[in-house]
Amino acid sequence: MLDHEKLDVYKVSIEFMAIAIKIADNIPRGYSSLADQLKRAAWSIPLNIAESCGKKQH
Repeated sequence: MLDHEKLDVYKVSIEFMAIAIKIADNIPRGYSSLADQLKRAAWSIPLNIAESCGKKQH
């Protein structure tokens, strides 16, 4: 298990991502850009957490 996978905030961000994808999949067709933006934003949260855990602090 990687360091970021042990963090509660990471685990919650993965849960949020799953919920956001379900919501985005139910957004009406005319709002596909909104659905896409929601999915991309939800994906970026755990990715940013993982990236920040990999950086060394000064």
